[in-house]
Amino acid sequence: MHSPRLISFILASSVLALLPAGALLAQEHGSERPFPHVSAAGEYAGDLRYMVDGILPDEEAAWDCLLNIAWEDTATSFVVDLGSVQRVEHVLVCVDNNDTYCIDASIDGAEFAHVLTIEADDGEVEFGIDCFASEESHPEYETAIAFAPVGARYIRMRAIDGDGAYAVGELQIQTALRQSPHEISGP
Repeated sequence: MHSPRLISFILASSVLALLPAGALLAQEHGSERPFPHVSAAGEYAGDLRYMVDGILPDEEAAWDCLLNIAWEDTATSFVVDLGSVQRVEHVLVCVDNNDTYCIDASIDGAEFAHVLTIEADDGEVEFGIDCFASEESHPEYETAIAFAPVGARYIRMRAIDGDGAYAVGELQIQTALRQSPHEISGP
């Protein structure tokens, strides 16, 4: 039996289309966990909590807006820890529009497998932040980032090409709770 959930505290009503009714807070072992743990490797500017706070930045907002995480090196990466292995079904991500980003998944945090790529020419805006959703019914749906569900505890996001001015304003991860972790296959 599946029960979708989103690993992100939802404050903005504009993202509720991604969620089923009643799935506003992530649950881990029966307790509310409003913000998943996010770690970073490399230099960046901004508060990592903004990446998973549930608030979508305005599209076309400047890449270095105070509510975004900004960085300049493709060696920088960010990892969201879901707390346990989950079936990751969809993502919603808001990034600077003219760069290429990669999202990878891992069960153990050491070996990551590629999940999706957002190309510099994907999306609808010509300047600043653009939002992309893998859920077909979401208004920000982008066919280029649709992916098959994967089992993962860790989700890594990084820029892999662009102008050296990278940013993420939001990363939401929709999972399906399973009764047994053995039902989840690896990425």
